[in-house]
Amino acid sequence: MANDYLSANVIEIPTAVDYDSEFANHLQYAESLDFVLREGVESEVINSPRVKAIYQFASHHYRTTGKAPTRKILADEFTQFTWRDVDTPIEWVVDKLRQRYKKNKIESLVTDVAKAIDQPDTAMTLLEQEVREIQKNTTSMQHVWSKDDGKLFIDRLNQRILEGGYTGVSTGFQIINDFTGGLKKGQLGYILARPKRQKSWFMLNTFIDQIKRGEKPVLFTLENSDEEMMLRLACLASGYPWDNAQRGALMGNDKEILKQGLDQLGQWGEFWLECPVENERTVDAMVRKAERLGAESILISQFKYIDGSKDWYRNPQLEVPAEVAVDLKRAARRANVPILVEAQFNRGGDSMEELEDFDASKVGLTDMIPQAADILFGLFQSKELRENQQVEFGILESRDTDKAAWYIHYEYRKNTELKIYGDSQH
Repeated sequence: MANDYLSANVIEIPTAVDYDSEFANHLQYAESLDFVLREGVESEVINSPRVKAIYQFASHHYRTTGKAPTRKILADEFTQFTWRDVDTPIEWVVDKLRQRYKKNKIESLVTDVAKAIDQPDTAMTLLEQEVREIQKNTTSMQHVWSKDDGKLFIDRLNQRILEGGYTGVSTGFQIINDFTGGLKKGQLGYILARPKRQKSWFMLNTFIDQIKRGEKPVLFTLENSDEEMMLRLACLASGYPWDNAQRGALMGNDKEILKQGLDQLGQWGEFWLECPVENERTVDAMVRKAERLGAESILISQFKYIDGSKDWYRNPQLEVPAEVAVDLKRAARRANVPILVEAQFNRGGDSMEELEDFDASKVGLTDMIPQAADILFGLFQSKELRENQQVEFGILESRDTDKAAWYIHYEYRKNTELKIYGDSQH
């Protein structure tokens, strides 16, 4: 059974469909019935009294048992109805039912209003009443839960857990994944730091760990070139010293070592890295590209180079428009993918404690970042930490977890690696 509304563009829809019959046949499938109940399809959009009765029966069965009635159950209950498999998306069928209902109601309304044209007040009252009725019967209830939906909610929750909906993609280190649960579908996270605090390396480390786990990430690099990021990626994957690679000091089989690192990534899973052209740096353009690639996670480096597409929240005093932060959150929810963004500020944050309390609007960012984000990570590095090739990585704000911090060691000379050690510092 096809049940993906987007597939309506590629599925061959029958030219003559009995929408009522098609709707009834969908009710024997749990995912179709689940959608119908969550969408809140009103029986008024159904013309057939028999199909209305089938809908009422199936709805009652699902709400009381948590399961869609099987075809046998339905066939035993409604012996006069011809049951068959369906080849249309349920979303398409519901849309057709509602469009037909609107058309019929509007045609009837036009006739009734024409009869009352000499009585304007009566005509206006009729218009208002009928339009409200049409809107009431065709409004989506997809995200409304009521007092009768307890069992349905628990069943859906269990199904989502089984499908991995509560297991997020990796943040780069298992100990942090265990603490946060990872970045889940529809969530937006940021890595915030002042310049030269290893942000890009952390983003690449996250990228590599997601590849290892088969999470199909795409990384959009907006500041560093794709060649530089690919070279860094090869060094992290192979362990080859970045200190040599960035100077082009490759000797002997060094190039083969780097290639083997990239080949290893390819053996682990699919990934994509791109430096978008200038006119494709909006949130919408990058998310559409990710969807086209089939990416399951989006990483962006970095925030200040994302182009805005609207003027809704723009504040000319800010280096970065707030609209981008809003667009990122909307995009994560719409595409149902996790998005992790690297963002830089230029002042403040002289300790991890200060980072936890910093005001984004006062450091060249926008206060919509903490408002829209699900989790904010911060990188802090004092002079002492820098001398010891260490950086403190912490959770500044989170909707779901407490604040915490870890120390991470990095090495770019003898080899290339980031290594977390010790338990949470907070």
